Amino acid sequence: MESLDQIVAQFFAPSDSNRHPLQGTITLGAVNKDNTFEYVKSFGGTSDEDNEKPSGDPIYGIASCTKLITTIAALQCVEKGLLALDGDISEVLHEWKNPKILVRFDESGEPILEESKGVISLRQLLTHSSGMAYGFENMHPDLARLQKLRNRKTREGGTIEESFEPVLIRYPGEQWEYSPSIDWAGKMVERVNGDMKLGEYMQRYIFDPLGINDMTFCISERQDMQCRLVQCWERSDTEGMKKTRYSMRPQHVEEHFGGGGLYASATDLLKVYRAILQKDGRILGEELVNLMFTPQLQHTVGLDNLTNSPPSYRNSILNSIPSTTPINFGLGGLVNLEPVVGRRGSHSLTWSGVANCYWWIDPQNSVAGVYLSQLLPPGEPEAVELLSKFEEAVYLSLAGK
Repeated sequence: MESLDQIVAQFFAPSDSNRHPLQGTITLGAVNKDNTFEYVKSFGGTSDEDNEKPSGDPIYGIASCTKLITTIAALQCVEKGLLALDGDISEVLHEWKNPKILVRFDESGEPILEESKGVISLRQLLTHSSGMAYGFENMHPDLARLQKLRNRKTREGGTIEESFEPVLIRYPGEQWEYSPSIDWAGKMVERVNGDMKLGEYMQRYIFDPLGINDMTFCISERQDMQCRLVQCWERSDTEGMKKTRYSMRPQHVEEHFGGGGLYASATDLLKVYRAILQKDGRILGEELVNLMFTPQLQHTVGLDNLTNSPPSYRNSILNSIPSTTPINFGLGGLVNLEPVVGRRGSHSLTWSGVANCYWWIDPQNSVAGVYLSQLLPPGEPEAVELLSKFEEAVYLSLAGK
């Protein structure tokens, strides 16, 4: 894949076009199912700070790429009979017993809540169809207002219970809505395993079986990883490119957020993706692995109106999938229902993390890949374009071209 080096170099170089040059360190990686192909290479990192980092795999805050690992943990609990995909989550998460739906605020500034219908299932948590939503001002201002009114803490300062108001914005199963539901799924894993920390559970049942060393929620306790953390950069229209603090990177963490708290290297993430391709039972049996790639939504309301969404949000959802490709949601990520020409096959699984981190797993062609960076804002067009070029190069290499 020598030509890939030249392609990547173009994305870091100044351009006369509207393309913004990428900044910081990027790691690209791909593997196949039968261990005959493996590619991991880092690019960029030309600043003095990056040059001073010790050798070894760069470490990234992978944000929502954590969701796949938490999904695997939850499915392991299903496999063990500790959880049921379609059972009522309130049997474990008592906070969600008889949840209310936030309708609006009245003229006096009081929230109007109504009773929900039905129960919330683990399957709905894992597919973002539970009726929950993120309380971000730019996504759901009323929910953000309610969380502020109820003195909810941020991820950096509180537990999952303290951070997310247990209220819905619509009925369970009504439509797809990006949400902290997988954080709650991670909490379920903890509670049915004797309140074992999610990271400890992952270490015991996912990381150790796969020989994973560079993956943790507690980066402050891993100096060997902390010294390899990649600098985060942010692009703004007014200030251009500047160094910034990775917003989901607290120096000390007691709560393990299964929706976005892991730090990892590309090499170790690829071990997870390869294990999913191999379906060898080390972390999950074949039946549940196959279910991960199976469309779970009866209708795709919430996913089928991305054309009018801001580019950063649209790119974060679709990653490098063309907007004309039909999609659904599996267990752990987005599923493309048709092949992407020259790249991934149909029914591949994919998702992203806020600092332009992306992954895909393609069971049809027995290949998986990852793109890691620490660049904000999310969904940068240049990052998605490079992801597409990298993906094309992987499939060409596998085809011997």
